[in-house]
Amino acid sequence: MPLRHSDDVPPGQLPSDDALCIGSDLSILWANARPWSPPLPRQTAPIPSSFSKFATMAPADGVARAVLTGKVENKVKAVAGALDDIFRGSAVDVSPFVPLVGRGPGLTPSGDDLLGGILVALHTIGRADLAVALWEQLAPQVRQRTHAISHALLCAAAQGEGSDTLHRAINACLSDENPAPALAGLAQIGHSSGWDAFAGVALVFHAAYQGATITA
Repeated sequence: MPLRHSDDVPPGQLPSDDALCIGSDLSILWANARPWSPPLPRQTAPIPSSFSKFATMAPADGVARAVLTGKVENKVKAVAGALDDIFRGSAVDVSPFVPLVGRGPGLTPSGDDLLGGILVALHTIGRADLAVALWEQLAPQVRQRTHAISHALLCAAAQGEGSDTLHRAINACLSDENPAPALAGLAQIGHSSGWDAFAGVALVFHAAYQGATITA
């Protein structure tokens, strides 16, 4: 979107409904911006039967490599078990998810990234009802336990919106294409945030599609 300098608008104020003033001399104009929506999955073929072969693409830190190889710590294992129970018909219980809020390294903590991936994946596979039920219980904890940036990103994830790169990775796994190129793009999102979000996706796939095993 176009940028322009502005000397006549106080910092932090909106010069109009179509622009935002940042600092003393910069405005971002969005009058001609096009709204973005996540790309829709094609779902033409089963997802990969195993994600472990992609584990080496993920950074060594964060949670993704551990999830994709099935070597998860107890907190993540509890979340995986809770998702399995939810897809078997149990009521949503937020308690296993809460310990991950605000936990881990990165500007957006790894735990938050993983939870965001879970929410986006639930929407993508048509289980927005589960995402809504989970978020209704999780939202108060997110407000208390993490910072404003992660909170904003998780609010978007609760509506089914993640980064374009994450959505393309999910959609590649739900199609008949080789997901490796799309998964490689996850490395462009923060240090480990893209892959940590995909770890949440993998947990949902494992719970929703029992053929999508985490380990080989």
